[in-house]
Amino acid sequence: MIEPTAARPRDLVHEVSNFLTICLTTGRLAAEERGPLPAPVALEQILQRAEELCRWIEAARPGLLRASGPSSAAKASSSTSA
Repeated sequence: MIEPTAARPRDLVHEVSNFLTICLTTGRLAAEERGPLPAPVALEQILQRAEELCRWIEAARPGLLRASGPSSAAKASSSTSA
């Protein structure tokens, strides 16, 4: 499970990059039937990780908005309420 500890936007970028690497590697190996997991199991793991990342982003969002500065927080707030 990912812990929501992001204090900076670059922490979010790092986590998303890690997630995409896992998705690409696991998905490609499963699609080519070369990985240790059958495709349905690999897909389930990717989906579980995606759900964890979504929860992590939601939990880290207030801190990330504060860290990105007041103008970014205002823009994000106005775009989500539209």
